[in-house]
Amino acid sequence: MITFDGTEVPGTPKMEVPLLPKEPLKGDYSMLKDPKTVKESAPFTQTQKQNILQENMNRNGGVIKSDVSGQQLDKPTKSVKGQKANMNQAEIDHKTPKSKGGTNSNSNAQVLSKKENIKKSNN
Repeated sequence: MITFDGTEVPGTPKMEVPLLPKEPLKGDYSMLKDPKTVKESAPFTQTQKQNILQENMNRNGGVIKSDVSGQQLDKPTKSVKGQKANMNQAEIDHKTPKSKGGTNSNSNAQVLSKKENIKKSNN
C-alpha cells in the first residue's frame, strides 16, 4: 500500500492495476493506410475520405461525430449550385492547413462539421 504522501507501507501487498485497452484518440486516423503519394498542400483522396468517415462511424456507434465538439453530424453530400449548404454535414479537414504546408496524410485529418471547418479557417 502507498500512503497519500507517496511512502510505501512495509508488509502490505502491492496492487496490480490492469491497463485499459488502447483505443485510438479521437481525431487520430494515422492507423489508416496513407495514399501512395503523401505531399504538402495536397487534398485528401475520395478513398481517404471514405475510410476516415467509416473509422469515425466505427468509433461512434455507427454515427458520424465531430472530432472536436463530439456533435453528431450528417453524412456529406455533394453541393448543388443555388442550394443552401448543410452546415451540419461532415467534412474531412486538414489539422495543419494545406496553405501552411499541411499534408494529405491521414495523421493530418480530422472530421468537422462544415460550420466548424469554416470557423476554423486557417487558424
